Amino acid sequence: MSNYTSQLRDLLALTIQQQASDLHISVGHPPTLRVIGRLVPLVKMKKILPEDSQGLAFELMHEDQRQRFLQQKEIDFSYNFEDKDRFRVNIFFQKGNISAALRLIPAKIQTIEELNLSPVLHEFTKPNQGFVLITGPSSHGKSTTLAALIDEINHTRTDHIIT
Repeated sequence: MSNYTSQLRDLLALTIQQQASDLHISVGHPPTLRVIGRLVPLVKMKKILPEDSQGLAFELMHEDQRQRFLQQKEIDFSYNFEDKDRFRVNIFFQKGNISAALRLIPAKIQTIEELNLSPVLHEFTKPNQGFVLITGPSSHGKSTTLAALIDEINHTRTDHIIT
């Protein structure tokens, strides 16, 4: 097991343990978590060097993804961690160095009520056709809201859902 394998495993486990929504890896900064909307640098860890960011990023990708990343200079994919947690991963170049942003995808889809959303959202799950836009800034619950709506449709209707 490489040093990057164990370092990545520790960072992902810490992200889950701290109930962080995101893990950011960027050269010149220690790994940083987003907890309740605030960026929290892991100051007890060393600042990421260019070779560290590349090693950690390449550890997340299989060979086909590495090749695509090197050609396109950016890649998005899902990463399964220890067969129980998933992360949405974006790896990109920033100031000539590789950076990564990993978003923890919750294992359980919360309901509209559990999210304390307006009950009027139930009405969006009833039409058989139409177009719904869910918009807003990053990290403000768009995907979570959409997941709650789709899950309700899945539990109350027999329609085939394609996302």
